[in-house]
Amino acid sequence: MRLVISDNGSSDATVELARTWARRFAEAGHEACVLHLPHGNKCAALNAADAAAGGLTRVYLDADVELTTANCISRVVDTLSGEPGVLMCCPRLCIAPCDTWVTRRWGRVWAQLPWVCQDAIGGGFYAVSAEGRRRWGRFPDLLSEDAFVQAQFRRHERRVLSDCHFQIRLPDGLRDLLTIRTRQLSGNRQLARQISGDWGRAAFPLSERLQFVLTQPGLWPDLPLYFFINACAHCRARRREALGTSVWERAATRNAGHEADADEAEFASSR
Repeated sequence: MRLVISDNGSSDATVELARTWARRFAEAGHEACVLHLPHGNKCAALNAADAAAGGLTRVYLDADVELTTANCISRVVDTLSGEPGVLMCCPRLCIAPCDTWVTRRWGRVWAQLPWVCQDAIGGGFYAVSAEGRRRWGRFPDLLSEDAFVQAQFRRHERRVLSDCHFQIRLPDGLRDLLTIRTRQLSGNRQLARQISGDWGRAAFPLSERLQFVLTQPGLWPDLPLYFFINACAHCRARRREALGTSVWERAATRNAGHEADADEAEFASSR
């Protein structure tokens, strides 16, 4: 493998730690390089990493993703190279334990939605074959770059490995959950104005969505909270659009017992 760590404007010790790991990675027989970009812009970081990457298959991972299955990357790559017609692949997404009740209940519904658990949504880990990567050029300046990638492929061209998992951390607490959900919905709305097709929820017909709700009575007690948070996030997203700005918002994140500061970075200029 060639590992490219693209640090986009961090103010902590990320670069120094990454370079330490790069040396260890090289000792294991792989290539590794660390890029340090001065400004926080995820798509710019992805484009810089792509320019430095080699090989055919590309695997994109967010910084807070944890691979919880052995040989996870090789299994994804083998699927892309061994199954004709599969151009995008990812492991099954799972959620790390949450501290707060509201995040646990919301995440319980979200993680079981068919367009989340049965489709390659990205969500912090996605891989594309060489043929798949030729579907687009540079990453455009969008809030939802993973949804943009998903939208390049038909549903039958995307594959989720149900017995292979990666773990993400949801923002804990109502305030941070609303912040991140607003960003996600803003990104989806931004993308929907540019690209149509069977990506996201649209990849699943209304009949499949209704069937999901009707056949999951165990989730019914949590649905009011899920819909309430989504409705609030939709209102906030529409208000942001009315103001004419796109902001990349970050919530407070916890990793190995350490809490990082929450901050906001300008992601795209005002319309």
